[in-house]
Order: sequence, then structure tokens, then C-alpha cells
Amino acid sequence: MVSAADTEEPPETKNQNMKTLTKLTLTMKTAILALVLLASGITANAQGYHYVRPYLRSNGTFVQGHYQTNPDGNIYNNWSTYPNVNPFTGRQGTIQPYGGLHTMPSTSFNTMPYGSRGAALMSEDDDE
Repeated sequence: MVSAADTEEPPETKNQNMKTLTKLTLTMKTAILALVLLASGITANAQGYHYVRPYLRSNGTFVQGHYQTNPDGNIYNNWSTYPNVNPFTGRQGTIQPYGGLHTMPSTSFNTMPYGSRGAALMSEDDDE
């Protein structure tokens, strides 16, 4: 009859197996991390837009923070191109893609309650 002691591997073989298993585990973790980073990089690029922080122009005009499409040299996939719609404002683009940079008539209105330098505008009712 064969005993359990006869079927056990020698300690050297056990150590070698553990080292191999540890290396494989580390390799798998590294591969998974690389795939996650690659996927997140692709997703960030595929998003197609980015946030622009508020800033002051050299002439003193305050520009609100806003989202804009990523630059790619293609006028047809910009929110300002007709008939595309900006998903953040709901406004339709006005630039005609086939007629150069001629703009379409648009109702112009200020949607932000800020002046040209970022100061909040007060209505007549706010004077109280």
C-alpha cells in the first residue's frame, strides 16, 4: 500500500511550484491592469468632448466654463455645425457645413446671468 508520505513532492519542488504560481499571478495582475488602463484611455478618447475651465480673455472678457468637442479637423461633427445639437445646451448649430463658414440666422439670447467680466447681473427686482 502507498502512504501519503510516499506521494508528497519534495520541498524543493513545492518551493519551485509556489514561485512559478506567484510569478503567474503577478503577470496576470499586470496584464489585467494594462487592459483596464488601455480600455479607460480608449473610452476617454471616444467620448468626443472635454470641459474647458472658465478664463479671462486678454481684453478682460470672462468666458464661462463649458464643454466643447475634441479638435479633429472635421467640421461635420462639431456641435456648432448645422443640424447638430449641443447636448448640454439643447441649441442647434448654425454653421452651414456645405456653404463654408456662413452662419444661419439664429435667435441670440444670453442664457447665463453673468456680464462680460463674470459679475452677476441684477434685474430691477433685485434692488430691494
